[in-house]
Amino acid sequence: RGRDLRFTIKKDEDTISDLSPQNLPQRDGFQLKTQNSKLKTISPPPLLLHALILALYTGLTVFYLAPLLGHFWEHVPFGGDSWIFYWDLWWVKKSLTELHTNPFYTTYVNFPDGASLNFHTLAFMDGLLALPLQWLGMSLAGAYNSLVLFGFIFSAYGMFLLADYVVKHKPGAFGAGLVFGFSPFHFAHLIGQLNFVSIQWLPFYLLSMLKALDRPKLDRRGWLWLGLAAVFLACNALTEWTLAAFLVLLTLLYALYRVWQGRREWRNTVTGPLLRLGLILVIFGVLTSPVLIPMLNEVRSNKNLKYDPDESVIYSVDLLSYLLPYELHPLFGESSYPKALKYRPLSNATERTAYLGYGVLLLSVIGAWFYRRRRATQKGLIHNANFWTLSAFSFGLLALGPQLSIGGRAVFTVFKLTIPLPYAAMYYLPFFSIMRTPGRFVLIVMLALAMLTAFGLKALSEVVARRMQRPILQTGAGGAIVAVFSLIIAFEFAPYVTTAYPNVPPIYNPIRQDTDSTYAVLELPLRPAAHFYIAQVAHQKPLVGGYLARQVENPLVEQVPALKTLALRNLAPVGNANQLREARIRYVVVNWWMLDEAQKTSMRAALQQVFNRPPDDEELEPDGSRVRISLYRL
Repeated sequence: RGRDLRFTIKKDEDTISDLSPQNLPQRDGFQLKTQNSKLKTISPPPLLLHALILALYTGLTVFYLAPLLGHFWEHVPFGGDSWIFYWDLWWVKKSLTELHTNPFYTTYVNFPDGASLNFHTLAFMDGLLALPLQWLGMSLAGAYNSLVLFGFIFSAYGMFLLADYVVKHKPGAFGAGLVFGFSPFHFAHLIGQLNFVSIQWLPFYLLSMLKALDRPKLDRRGWLWLGLAAVFLACNALTEWTLAAFLVLLTLLYALYRVWQGRREWRNTVTGPLLRLGLILVIFGVLTSPVLIPMLNEVRSNKNLKYDPDESVIYSVDLLSYLLPYELHPLFGESSYPKALKYRPLSNATERTAYLGYGVLLLSVIGAWFYRRRRATQKGLIHNANFWTLSAFSFGLLALGPQLSIGGRAVFTVFKLTIPLPYAAMYYLPFFSIMRTPGRFVLIVMLALAMLTAFGLKALSEVVARRMQRPILQTGAGGAIVAVFSLIIAFEFAPYVTTAYPNVPPIYNPIRQDTDSTYAVLELPLRPAAHFYIAQVAHQKPLVGGYLARQVENPLVEQVPALKTLALRNLAPVGNANQLREARIRYVVVNWWMLDEAQKTSMRAALQQVFNRPPDDEELEPDGSRVRISLYRL
């Protein structure tokens, strides 16, 4: 009768209040009608809705990764570090189920002393998830690819749940999942970095953390969410410690934001949200202590963990890279590639990718503007966009690295001035000197923009709804907006996917058939090379060398003259095959295809000195023009 009618609705313990009738159809799937003073609610079945969302994300994943799915059981995504993570999955299973040893230390590289894997990109959580798959008879490549599918589908779905909880708009939340789960950053790291494909635990941590903090009191359910937050943070850490570091920074930023919000009641803020955040970190520390304590000890004792500061400059983001379509796009990649090389010539395609998407940026600006002043309707719950805007800006600034670079230029004016950025100070914080790649902060930028995208889609839907009277038209218009922007984002983010087969040549058959694993294999040239792991997974013998994220020297090389000669580190060839036998080296594999002509000459002289005989077996190049691999047996 012309009055401003208002309601309070309780659903799943979240209170939505101060809603006027014309806005109700846009709130969390509710469609409300007033007739004879009676209020009716219509809501889609939750299980059916979530099944539909998962099906859409699964379908999109299958569409994008179709080249991989065609060779699901044999191939893995192609990339420089793919074989490291391929080996990781094998090693976690072997150490836990066969050797019954600590998976964070191995003697299967750097034989005989071995090496610590505390700071290696072990992706231990992925290894645990792959265990039951391998027990069921799945190939190692199939287990790897299953983790890839899991990472894409559930990073999108986890983001949907988080955005739905915060924004209270399921169509917008679907868009948020699309942005985070299928971002260029995510697809770029499909090229050989399984640890940054497995980002699905990030939104689940944030969702649990917010639910733990939003409880009016720390009751039984509050403790449940608090514990889940710690568990999900531990899952991130055991997948990749960089992910945990990012989340801790984001949590600290959130703590500061909450302090600012509650500055007039700071005591309640300290005893409420801040205390709960502290409890999450304490439980997290307890859960990860078996791994975290040895890492802290190694940081104190190993001075070689720090990277050269220049590498942080190399792996920073150029400001224009945020707007440059990424070079793996099927249509725009060819034109973007020359500019990407100009902006960051020494980096690689994976780490150069920082494209945010024009559709995402437009929706983020709309969401940040329309919801910048909306207040929380439940104490502590962020229903405005300010925190996510702050997060996107802060982590975007960190991703630029220690100094500003614009279009490949880092020196400005005739005075050759550089512009220092906050990351230059962060380098001196504990652990951050070990993290050489500021550009990976783009991951949190995409997470924050995904949230702002949800706000933007909600804002556009509300604007359209105000101009339509019938609820069905409002719903249809809102769905059309989400569909159009989803198609735009899906097109902008489309990847170019390639695969690789872990081929082990027949020349390795004698090593595979040898059942004695107390002897080592020497792969030459003795340098870090990830593809050596392909053969090791097949023959399962220790390697004298190895490829680790934190490379260490094998002291055996300096102790055995023949080994030092074969490593091409002696000025004059010395030593003999007996010295290799005494060092328990049974097989020597020479990869001629890895050597230039000068190195081949040196290698022939070294082999003549040590063996003084032809190899036991040789494999030619496919065209038969020259020898590709030689094998010596001792």
